[in-house]
Amino acid sequence: MAFKRLVVVDLSEKRLTGKLSDFDKLMSTVKTVNLSSNHFQGTIQYAFFQQAVNLKSFNVSNNSFSGPIPSSICEFSSSIQHLDFSRNLFLGPISEGFGQCSDLQSLRADVNNLSGDVPSDIYKVSSLQELYLSANRLSGPINGILVNLINLRTLSLYDNKLTGTIPQDIGRLSNLEKLFLRKNLLNGTLPPSLANCTRLVMLDLSFNFLEGELSAFDFSKFIQLRSVDLGNNSFNGGLPASLYSCNKLTAIRLAHNKLNGSDGFQNLQFLALGGCRLTGQISMWLSKLRKLEVLNLSLNNITGSIPAWLGDLPHLFVLHLSHNLLSGYFPVELAGLRRLTTKLSTDQVDQSYLEFPIFRYASSLQYTKLSYLRPAINLGSNSISGTIPTEIGQLKFIFCLDLSNNNFSGSIPDIISNLTNLEKLDLSGNHLSGQIPASFKNLHFLSSFNVAYNDLEGHIPVGGQFETFPNSSFEGNPGLCGEFLPHSCSGQSETTLQKGTKRKFFNWLSFEIGYGISFILALLAGLKFL
Repeated sequence: MAFKRLVVVDLSEKRLTGKLSDFDKLMSTVKTVNLSSNHFQGTIQYAFFQQAVNLKSFNVSNNSFSGPIPSSICEFSSSIQHLDFSRNLFLGPISEGFGQCSDLQSLRADVNNLSGDVPSDIYKVSSLQELYLSANRLSGPINGILVNLINLRTLSLYDNKLTGTIPQDIGRLSNLEKLFLRKNLLNGTLPPSLANCTRLVMLDLSFNFLEGELSAFDFSKFIQLRSVDLGNNSFNGGLPASLYSCNKLTAIRLAHNKLNGSDGFQNLQFLALGGCRLTGQISMWLSKLRKLEVLNLSLNNITGSIPAWLGDLPHLFVLHLSHNLLSGYFPVELAGLRRLTTKLSTDQVDQSYLEFPIFRYASSLQYTKLSYLRPAINLGSNSISGTIPTEIGQLKFIFCLDLSNNNFSGSIPDIISNLTNLEKLDLSGNHLSGQIPASFKNLHFLSSFNVAYNDLEGHIPVGGQFETFPNSSFEGNPGLCGEFLPHSCSGQSETTLQKGTKRKFFNWLSFEIGYGISFILALLAGLKFL
């Protein structure tokens, strides 16, 4: 390079290609290098850093660099403070060397193909405040000397293959604010010392093999905690009452554990307790969660009826109660959910980022904002009976309505055609009768439709999205006919509608004949008497 006083090299987001070997060595005057978000590839050679004695920040994130991660950088730039190798193709084990960066504050190498153990010398850099090694293939236990990182604020090791237990002395990390260990192979219980991490704001230990009595852990010291995700583990017992003390909590996920019981949290926006083996009725304490937006109680053993007060929750727009033992009727109050009946302006919709991602049902898609979720009511696979109330036509901003596998009877309300935002409608596995409303062909966003295994009859609507639905959407209804079904309406000697008309005619004719015969007999009897 010809710039003898060059201090900052910022070529980020320029769509540049090539290899760093195409550049000269870094000059001794350079303090900041930012090559992020380009298309650089190849390995980063040892010689590239030989003169970079004053380097403070080095960022090559979001490129296609490969080969071993250059931990040798600390041999020349021991006073470096920020290193970002994230979102590349670095592979293999992490060599020791980062321990020589005595002033290092942030080390990011997440979303690569790194494997093996986390080098122990990383845990000796006491100045470290951020350590991101998530979404790699790291294995082995979390070294206990991790607790020497007393200035650590963020520890992100999620989505690896780490084994063993969470270090028992993790409470020594008193400055820790974010702890992300989800999607590993960790086991054991929550270390009691974790309660000493009183500055925790986000705690995500989901998708592991953690166990033990969850209510025995003391959450009361987490006065800054905003989100806790312990889902998909093997915790048992009741929900910890100490969570009441966490006044700033906005999101809790404890789904797919072995829990029972419930507690209330005033600022909660997202509550997922799916697959927790919950029993009894839906608890009244939920009615106090006035800020609740998403409620998932699916895959439990909840009994009783759906409480009407759920319709009074002012911000609720996702209600997932499927696969339970619920009975009774569809409460008309649900048709009054404010977020599903009224279009909110942009400034009224919560745009804040979630502290942990929400995974879409039955898919790998994940959402980082509540506002990204589709408004939905899912009551499938219960024992709900009665008719589908016509008030359901008020839910004009709902995207998904699933009432499948219940005991609904009566006709399908034509007013459902008012739900013009509807993308999914599943009414299969019920006892619905009558015809499919022809107006449904005007639901232009409907991409998934299922009325299989009911007692429906007549023509299947023609046109619109009905041209795209598979035969399986209509099977199990012998009275239905359509061009794309095995028994088309044109191929039958009589359509269901014609049969119904003739049936009405013969009923009328039988009545008239019977009435006439009765009149004649009465007249003859009168004449005989006279």
